[in-house]
Amino acid sequence: YSNVHFGATVNFLAVTGLRLTDVCNLTIKDFMIATKEYHDCNELDDFLASAPEGMMGYWELKPNKTKKLNIKCKVCNTPESSNLILLSLNERVKFLDNYNKENGTNLKLTKNDPLFGNRKYQYKEPLAPKSLGTQLGRQKHKIFAEKKRVLKYQYDKGQISKETYEEAIETIPNFHAHGLRKFFITTLAKNRVDVRISALMEGHSAPIQTDGHYINDNYLMNAVKDEYLRCVQDFSFEKVEVRFLTSEEKKKNKEAIESL
Repeated sequence: YSNVHFGATVNFLAVTGLRLTDVCNLTIKDFMIATKEYHDCNELDDFLASAPEGMMGYWELKPNKTKKLNIKCKVCNTPESSNLILLSLNERVKFLDNYNKENGTNLKLTKNDPLFGNRKYQYKEPLAPKSLGTQLGRQKHKIFAEKKRVLKYQYDKGQISKETYEEAIETIPNFHAHGLRKFFITTLAKNRVDVRISALMEGHSAPIQTDGHYINDNYLMNAVKDEYLRCVQDFSFEKVEVRFLTSEEKKKNKEAIESL
């Protein structure tokens, strides 16, 4: 299960560009809110039972690093990421069931639990940024060792020269947590995302300081979704389709939310 959870966490970091501190502070409830246009669930059990695949979440938060400057981040996550999170949450339910049977406890997954929890605390406490950074560091060493092994095999078989082997070793990417944010921002640039919207997604200051006073929030939300949608294929590691809502479904969900 920890591999499923770790995969969902790393994928989310890569496709949102959020910093470790901000991701570690998210709750399951935040995920439910981010995907609310796809469901009308208030309870976690209902959400896990009926949330569809292919949801593109929409997030609004004030990054911890720029909170004092009152800078907002508005960003989406891919349908693939949402599918991985749902898989991770359902695996956590099974994990707690087994843990309760073995230890005589009565732990239950709740919507106020961290979206990305710490196995050491039965996933009921959030991952610590330092701990996640350490896990990513271990993966970096594994990736480096595997790439080096392949290159050594090619050199031993005479497929590449010693010079090429040594050059290739030097250019093996140094994978680290901030590299995921770099991947996100680079992908936005590659797709020529509007600079104003790109700044919003990255949680950076608006290039035109008066934008926040004049541009409607609903317009910005729709603009972020539209621009992000253009990048979905480059953010997705497997072929995943976005589940678009019909006008009738949107109306039904809006009525359900307004009646709360």
